[in-house]
Amino acid sequence: IRALLGDDRYLYCLPHTPPRGTAWPLVSCIMPTYNRRPFVRLALQHFLAQDYPNKELVIVDDGDDPIGDVASDRPGARYFHQAARASIGAKRNLACLHARGEIIAHWDDDDWYAADRLRYQVAPIVAGEADITGLPWSTRPLLEITQGATDGSDEVSVTGGYAAIAETAQVLGRIKAQR
Repeated sequence: IRALLGDDRYLYCLPHTPPRGTAWPLVSCIMPTYNRRPFVRLALQHFLAQDYPNKELVIVDDGDDPIGDVASDRPGARYFHQAARASIGAKRNLACLHARGEIIAHWDDDDWYAADRLRYQVAPIVAGEADITGLPWSTRPLLEITQGATDGSDEVSVTGGYAAIAETAQVLGRIKAQR
């Protein structure tokens, strides 16, 4: 099976229901953002489309245009706005402090993921084969993003081709230390 599916075997072997007597661990997806309203809408759509059942999205925003109105009515999303500008690392740290999950996943506001992304990355952790996972280099659609800057709309259009890209920000890992 490994020769046929390679590292994707986890995706095909993990059932959509948890092992008997267990529950899927909560995955806290952390998303720092700053003045990215059109991107956040799409990031939220992709979060909600995830087939992994036990997830939350922790959004930390320090933008001049707070996006709480976009995130507040979304199931599983929690929004935190801070008035002072902060580095992306500081926002990720703050998101981790608010995270309730056993597993932390980076969820960038300008990256959009397949519906099985969380399940794919959690599978080796649930199987006891890894404490941290990432997505490999791959050939993915190359997306060109165009914001509606000329008419002031929040529309985002996507066009594309294909390119090999590194997906190093798509890291997911189990929390071992006590909070």
